[in-house]
Amino acid sequence: MAGLCIRGATEMTLYAIQQAVNEVALDMMLQGVRIDQVRLAQLESVVESAMQTRLNLLSQSLGRPVNEKMPRSSKQIKELFASLGQRPGIDRKSGQETYNDETLFKIARKTPALRQVCYAILEFRQLGQMLSNFIRAKLDEDGRMRCSFNTAGPETFRWSSSKNAFWRGCNLQNVTTGDRGLTGAKLPNLRTAVVPDPGCIMWEPDLAGADAQVVAWDSGDENLKQWFREGVKIHTITAKEVFGSAAGPDGRTEPYYTLAKKARHLWHYGGKARTMASSLGILVVEAERLMRQFAGLNPGIPKWHRRIDAIIRAKPHILTNRFGYRIVCFKRPEDELPDMLAWIGQSTVACIINRVLLNIRREVPHAMLLLNEHDSLVGQTPVGQWATVKPLLREQFLSVAVPYEEPLVIPPELKVSLKSWGEMEKEPW
Repeated sequence: MAGLCIRGATEMTLYAIQQAVNEVALDMMLQGVRIDQVRLAQLESVVESAMQTRLNLLSQSLGRPVNEKMPRSSKQIKELFASLGQRPGIDRKSGQETYNDETLFKIARKTPALRQVCYAILEFRQLGQMLSNFIRAKLDEDGRMRCSFNTAGPETFRWSSSKNAFWRGCNLQNVTTGDRGLTGAKLPNLRTAVVPDPGCIMWEPDLAGADAQVVAWDSGDENLKQWFREGVKIHTITAKEVFGSAAGPDGRTEPYYTLAKKARHLWHYGGKARTMASSLGILVVEAERLMRQFAGLNPGIPKWHRRIDAIIRAKPHILTNRFGYRIVCFKRPEDELPDMLAWIGQSTVACIINRVLLNIRREVPHAMLLLNEHDSLVGQTPVGQWATVKPLLREQFLSVAVPYEEPLVIPPELKVSLKSWGEMEKEPW
């Protein structure tokens, strides 16, 4: 098995690294995060009120009373949109007809007269998930929220999280800031209920654009690599290309920035034009034109697709990332390409984060790790120690390089707050 050198330790096998990661995950599970219960109660009231507002809007738009079961009822939603002359979408996993969020967003984009109805249902659903998934999750007796981290479940080596062994807590990797919904509406920021312990500052170094950078280096596309070297924000460029002025002068207006990011990821990872059109609420012909634009800007990506496709078609159908982790392709090779392309990006970023975790635990006293958010880490430090801890944190991120011919080091962006996870502000290193 391949060996790797982790800062502050002798050469370790991949197995030993994963075992060490498990120990860090257990420490974080036992630690949990502090919850401001007053703020949590306020959020519950705000969310309940917002849900009622959406129900009232639906009743007004449809000209009849609507109860809270309707937006959640597949049968009632199907009957409603059938009466409005709207066909269902097809769920990509199950192959069944559906009026899921993606389908409703597509209807709203194509039929402006139904936008208010679709958006009200979408936002009602998102608000309901806020209540059930986080706000009403059970806390432990000490008022902290703890989850169960699974470091070995996802095949990408990312962590997943869920309720803990006592059915308390929740998926702490899915606590929303309220600004990434499909409709672009600003919903309550649930992260404001997660607060630092007394006398501590919360910090979150984030590997912004990490997946796309791995794609650039793995594909060898020189244009994409150069954009990252120059600090170009490719998703803002994409947002302005696809949505024009609606994306704002800086390309960061939601939901267009998030949709543009999704478009890039879909293309990078071998998605089809029909899938992109459905996700973005645009025509297939528009998605095809967008993909041609991407290919003109980054010709190395289609070549990368063909190279990876050849690897997974050849026996023994095994793909390896640059850290030496492998995945075996069990499906038909013609069905595997998108998943395998995504695995390269996601597994490589997960390997970076896992190694940074180990480095921080070993090299940075007074850095208490709280959460693994896939592309970022959340932790806290006593305020008096922050000046010492801050440069050490950055050093641990920069010490992990992806071993390409031109080594890839992804610099982190830093956010901090004395108040809450939801009130983080950017801070220079």
